[in-house]
Amino acid sequence: MSRIIGVDLHEDIRLNPFNLEAEVQDQPLIYKHYADQAADARKERDLAADRVDVRSAEIELDLRADTSLGKLTESGIKSRVIAHPEIQTLTQKLRDANNWMMKCDGILHALDHKKSEIDNVVDMWKNGLYQDPMGRGTEESTASQVRKGLNPNKGGSNAIQ
Repeated sequence: MSRIIGVDLHEDIRLNPFNLEAEVQDQPLIYKHYADQAADARKERDLAADRVDVRSAEIELDLRADTSLGKLTESGIKSRVIAHPEIQTLTQKLRDANNWMMKCDGILHALDHKKSEIDNVVDMWKNGLYQDPMGRGTEESTASQVRKGLNPNKGGSNAIQ
């Protein structure tokens, strides 16, 4: 493998079309690394949602049991639960976990796109439609040019007699 996965997200997502062998070998490992992060992010989001629900229920029960508050309406109880400082903190943690999960989903989407790019570049190389920065073309197009030079029917001057 040519790089350390997970250190530089932009490097992990970027495609080097002139090093396709390494890209093809690295792609599954890179995807797995970020898929694991996405799974962990989903788990953390679910746990954060559970913490909000459980603590909300506990606070609601405490409010209903507190006779000094008098008779509270459902909307009054709900408002007090939402405004409770612990619920505010837990809700912010839930938002943060949800945000990280969505970013991980975006990374996986970018890696899916990279996989498609790899497929497209490989097809372009196979069809001789892609050239390297030095203008040498693909091996197939170079071989084709050599054959053309050897074939008198295609205007080659170096034809074998």
